[in-house]
Amino acid sequence: MGEPGVCLRYDEDLRFFLAPRHRQPSVRVPRDGTSTVGHLVESLGVPLTEVGTLVVGGRAGGSGFSAWTVPIPTTPTTTS
Repeated sequence: MGEPGVCLRYDEDLRFFLAPRHRQPSVRVPRDGTSTVGHLVESLGVPLTEVGTLVVGGRAGGSGFSAWTVPIPTTPTTTS
């Protein structure tokens, strides 16, 4: 089973904003119970003004969507 947290996947065109250690297909960040998806995205250095639609649990969601209520899969899924 994967470690607890939220798995974030950034489009390849946005990965240059990330620290080199996070420039991979997916990055797992801890769930703190209060952060929104927008907060988590920005916490790794990607400004929301550069991000298009945020997809949460396979559905389009806003930056204010609570990351705390999203079911966390044990393995990251990929999109094409």
